[in-house]
This record gives sequence, C-alpha cells and structure tokens, in this order.
Amino acid sequence: KVKNNLISNATGLYGPELERVANNAIEEYYYHIKSVKELVEEAKMIQEYDSNQNKDDVCSEIAKMVQIRIDNPLRLPRIIFMGPPGSGKTFYAEIIAKRYGLILVNTKDLLDKEIGSKSESSEEILDCLLKGKQIRDDIIMPIVKRRLLKTDCKINGWILDGFPMSSAQINLLKMINSKPSMVVILE
Repeated sequence: KVKNNLISNATGLYGPELERVANNAIEEYYYHIKSVKELVEEAKMIQEYDSNQNKDDVCSEIAKMVQIRIDNPLRLPRIIFMGPPGSGKTFYAEIIAKRYGLILVNTKDLLDKEIGSKSESSEEILDCLLKGKQIRDDIIMPIVKRRLLKTDCKINGWILDGFPMSSAQINLLKMINSKPSMVVILE
C-alpha cells in the first residue's frame, strides 16, 4: 500500500529507491507512533480499525463513533486520524470531514501549500517528502498551529490527518487548547 501511495503521489520513484523510501516511511511511522499513542490516550476515545477490511464497513464504524462526538454539545469534535502510510487515513478523513462539516487539516496539503509559497523551509520540506522522512517539528508545528487557530477550525471542529507524529506535537495541541476528543487509528 505504501508503494502504491508513493507512486500515485507522483514521486517519480521506482525500483529499489521506491522500496527504500517506502520502508523508511513505515519505519518512521512505527518509531513515533508508540509514544504518540500513549500520549493521546487522554482522549479516552481511541478507536482502532483494520484498514484491510471493506472500506464501506470501516467508514460506517468510524461514522458511528464520530456521531457520538458530534452529539456532545459540550465539546467540539477534534479528531486525529493516525495510521501508517497507505492505511487509508486520508480517504476516511475526507469522507468523515465532509459528512459532518468538520475542517480537514491534512498536513500533506499544508506542506504542499508551504512548498508553493517558496518559504525558507520549502526545499527542506520537499526533500523530506521525496525521501519519506518526517518533517522536523520546528517546521511542521508552526504550520499546523496557524491552521488550527483559524476561525473555521475553532467554530466547526477539525480532523487532523498526518499530525501529531511526536510527543512535541502532542504538547503543541495541549498548549493551544486543542486536545483531541477522539483518535482514529487505522492499522
């Protein structure tokens, strides 16, 4: 799945280089996910799904749990979608965001926009994406923070796709008072 995902994103990688980047992306994910899972347990609403099951069934199950959060008027839905590359987290995040009117904050889209802006960090971001490496916290965190503090996220709630990937990123969410109300983990 990771290889197909990299190919569909037009990375231009093939053969051994594609294999190396795919393996690197998976290793990065599993290296960071354990500590992130421990930190997000505060959400008390962690749901794990097998991404190899029927997509409609998985989507339906996720939607049921999101509806519980939507029905709670005391707290805006703030949902984190986590999973290794190729697990379908973006696919499900897009569907759920559209269905419930939540703002989808996709780090890949934010990073693409940052690359297009020709900022100081554009070249480093592009290099990391092409090599399947995680973007440094000092680069990604301000970008995500700016997005989450926009009015639409504060009013409608949000779905985070591709963030957090480190304990520092979890702490950023706490610092800006944006702790998740639900975490969806696709394995």
